[in-house]
Amino acid sequence: MARSKIDYSRFSQQQIEAAKLLAEPYEDDGTFKRLTYAEIAERVGVTDRTLRNWRQDDAFIQLVNDLADKAMDDFLPRLYRSLKYRIEVDMSDKAIETALKRIGKLKDTSEVTATIKDEREDKAIESEIEALRRALEEASGKITREAD
Repeated sequence: MARSKIDYSRFSQQQIEAAKLLAEPYEDDGTFKRLTYAEIAERVGVTDRTLRNWRQDDAFIQLVNDLADKAMDDFLPRLYRSLKYRIEVDMSDKAIETALKRIGKLKDTSEVTATIKDEREDKAIESEIEALRRALEEASGKITREAD
């Protein structure tokens, strides 16, 4: 878990509470409940406009993201227990794949081999390059004349 670089003292208690509700929409009893912005504003005692202004502030956005990261850090042990259960009890192929990827023992890789066959003679290629040069010079001349 990375150490937070957020200075929480620069935020009001209302901002911190609003950020918590935005970062992790759970009730005290652990049930998930996505609150509307109006409900969040009402809960923390500010207007909708104030909350909207906070949500556009880079420092407040960083605060919300920091709190969301901390919530995920707290969730990881439960996630790993669930993954282990899926492997040990269900023998889930997807859980096994996820666990192996997590510890670096399985990687998604794709190998692409392309073969380009060009049977033109050097002289034909040189002739094509020369024609492209003439066309480029001609186009450059037209651009210069049009600019004048």
